[in-house]
Amino acid sequence: GEPERTQRNAMWEKLRSNEYGGRARVTVTGILRNKSRRDFVWYRYRFDIISLENIAHLVVPYERVLQAGITYRAAVRADEREGLALRDPVRMPEHYAVRVEWTNLKEFPALKALRAGDGEKLIVFSVIFDEIKQIDVQRWNRTIRCKIIRVE
Repeated sequence: GEPERTQRNAMWEKLRSNEYGGRARVTVTGILRNKSRRDFVWYRYRFDIISLENIAHLVVPYERVLQAGITYRAAVRADEREGLALRDPVRMPEHYAVRVEWTNLKEFPALKALRAGDGEKLIVFSVIFDEIKQIDVQRWNRTIRCKIIRVE
């Protein structure tokens, strides 16, 4: 019915969002057929998706490089100016200033309440926006917007 179709479309849209960057672990239900469609003759089999059951992030370890559409696991600590900072800063070329913004920090009170000296927390987050602007001949600003997925 219509509610199921609306829910299914919402899941497909979620999968296409910047949060997932087109990369996710999905569970689908469908029918595996022993024939290909004529327009895909190079495939012997075909899988017709009936429903999308679950979407999960593909998580990679943070190694001081961030890229839009990728989900990372990293240690974070309290930061007086930004509220939350990566333990290991993003590696950047000379003459670059980088700012990491957390779009949904208020949804994680335990992270928002971190204070200097509280130690670190391990989080999973997705990079949903990455922009570089040239300020002058030898200076660039990079803004990286991240969505926190969970605290581990």
